[in-house]
Amino acid sequence: MNSKNIKVAFSSGKGGTGKTSIATHFAKYLSITEKTAFVDLDVEEPNGAIFFKNRELRKKETVSRDIPTIDIQRCSFCKLCVQKCNFNAIAMYKQSFKFFYELCKSCNRCQNICPNGAIYQLKEEVGEIREYQSDNLFIKDAILKEGSVQTKHLIQATKKISDNFTWTILDSPPGTTCPMVETVSEADFVVLVAEPTPFGFNDLKLAIEVVKKTVKNWAIVINKSGAYDSIIEDFASKNGYNIIEKFPFDRVFAEKYAQGEFFYTQYSEKMERIKKHILEAL
Repeated sequence: MNSKNIKVAFSSGKGGTGKTSIATHFAKYLSITEKTAFVDLDVEEPNGAIFFKNRELRKKETVSRDIPTIDIQRCSFCKLCVQKCNFNAIAMYKQSFKFFYELCKSCNRCQNICPNGAIYQLKEEVGEIREYQSDNLFIKDAILKEGSVQTKHLIQATKKISDNFTWTILDSPPGTTCPMVETVSEADFVVLVAEPTPFGFNDLKLAIEVVKKTVKNWAIVINKSGAYDSIIEDFASKNGYNIIEKFPFDRVFAEKYAQGEFFYTQYSEKMERIKKHILEAL
């Protein structure tokens, strides 16, 4: 594995496991000695940048997508676009039409197959990308426009990043739906952050099923570790899954977290072990 541009995604089967806190602190730890980027792909609720109090906003960029419409003067109402749309995003009745833009994937197929050249593209804003610098760490996130459902489109635009970084840390949306899959699909390694509770265990199993079909290298980190770790440890041992680190369920840590303070110095050995395991796996 080339030591340049290692992409590590931090994901979880549910919200609230501490995925973002560990991802941000791992990125901060790496940035002390290596060129690192942190990319928050939870575009519906990006909060990773909040951890970096001294961040400086460097750039904003509006993200748009193509949406089709019809030149009614050129349309013969042949309905070929309706028949060929894989997403049922077009309806036509007699000499009227309607596009369902929530279903449209901006593939431009309708425009390409129209025999009369009657379909053309408009632009629809889906969100905004932001770039920051915090000491040696490059930070990138995005915010989905209110009312938009184009989460995947915005994630695809946001995760485009220079390969000049040694490490790129991707903070995934929680859950196991399309946004999570889009985030981890190009990762070299996925860290699944889980909490040892019945809900956390159930959603971890769902996340594992997705990750196994998507990437080659992945492992588990237990957050809020304590008396009930066995609920995950026994399952992992039985199935041959790796638990590479555990972070304790500690009040002092919670207080520092609530105040926006970093804890990577307190757990530098744990961060180093995660880094070492990733490098060995690759």
